[in-house]
Amino acid sequence: MIEVSTCFAKFGTKKNEIRWAIAVFPSHHPKDYMRACVVEEMTQVLGLPNDSNAVKPSIFNDQSHYFELTPHDRLMVKMLYDPRITVGMPRGQAIRSATAFLNELRRR
Repeated sequence: MIEVSTCFAKFGTKKNEIRWAIAVFPSHHPKDYMRACVVEEMTQVLGLPNDSNAVKPSIFNDQSHYFELTPHDRLMVKMLYDPRITVGMPRGQAIRSATAFLNELRRR
């Protein structure tokens, strides 16, 4: 897989908590590309695991050409680790908490 892949990461959970992670970065890519791989994969093992073409602007959108986290990406990480968002929280409650987080940012 290393020979045909760009870079990838995987993490394991127990009771909805991330317990371990591994990231693989093949060394045959240019330095700038490798940096983008590290940024994306390390952020994904923090809990934002999936790429999406619906997320814009973002390093997690395979159609974009970002090599660093965008302000949008940083916001998603901050929101994910906001104390109001907890492990195993029901989806509806998580959405309400995330909305409250975003509303606080808008008032600043």
